Amino acid sequence: DGSVDKIVEGTKNLSSSITAYAKSTIEAAQGTVELNKQAEIAAVINQGLIEKYDRQAEQQRQIRDDETQTMEARIAANTKLGEILDEQSEKMLQNVDLQIKAAQLEYDKNQNQENYIALLEAQNEREAVLAQIEGFRSEQLINRISLQREAGEMAIEDAEKLIELEEQKRQAVNDTLDAVID
Repeated sequence: DGSVDKIVEGTKNLSSSITAYAKSTIEAAQGTVELNKQAEIAAVINQGLIEKYDRQAEQQRQIRDDETQTMEARIAANTKLGEILDEQSEKMLQNVDLQIKAAQLEYDKNQNQENYIALLEAQNEREAVLAQIEGFRSEQLINRISLQREAGEMAIEDAEKLIELEEQKRQAVNDTLDAVID
């Protein structure tokens, strides 16, 4: 009745299915391992990015806060500081999102407390990055406002000096005319 052939065919199908499943499981495991490696590297990269961007930002702060610099140079440095903060934020968030993705994958595979805590820690790290960048942005914004106010005060002082000079010129002309008339 072909039972042996059916068993042989069923065994072949079962063997193919098991092989395909094992292959996909191995590929998924390799993908997870690779993602975990990338996440570990991303954590180290983030630390380096913090230091790199902090240095660049501090250089711009030094120019911005140097009162011997022109107002234009100081404002430009504060603007550049904002650009550095934007770039820092983007790169750091990309790396921390990779860490979250790896932690989520681990948690999805094995929903235990250790993996859940690792996922929460990765999510908290993202919030920490956002808070750090926001603190820097606040400082940059406050200084932008201060520089604008200082530039405005300087413009008022310059205008007052011009008015005073014009008054002195007018007085000198009046004194000269009075002397000629007398």
